[in-house]
Amino acid sequence: METKPSQALPQCVGSLSQEMISRLGLHYSPGPVHIGPSNLEHIRRKHPIEYVKYLQDIPDIIENPDYIGVHPRQGGIEFVKVFDENVMVSVRPSVKGTLFVRSVCIVSRERIQSYLQKGTLVRSFEGPPQRNREVNPEVNP
Repeated sequence: METKPSQALPQCVGSLSQEMISRLGLHYSPGPVHIGPSNLEHIRRKHPIEYVKYLQDIPDIIENPDYIGVHPRQGGIEFVKVFDENVMVSVRPSVKGTLFVRSVCIVSRERIQSYLQKGTLVRSFEGPPQRNREVNPEVNP
């Protein structure tokens, strides 16, 4: 999947699997995750560094996250992938129930550790941590 900033219609950039739904205890149905022009514009304006560096990685972050969780207040789904930086993609349903990427941001190691301790973020895979998949200790935005 490729994210095309110039496309005028919402694009499918991944899917929410039954495994993730069950792991998070959500009441959603499995299905596609979209990104629309207004979402792309928000990310470009509010998170320009992430827009340039990680826009094309959104499908990989959603399909292969290192951590997944639910935002405690907004109820959105958070997908975190560890690159050179810890990148979070936030997804929320629209009024009609369609899942849309709302934001992409770099998150600190401390924030991830805090979410893990509170239980609002969990490892997305079972078993021992995979090499190079630990929360990046060098990243501290």
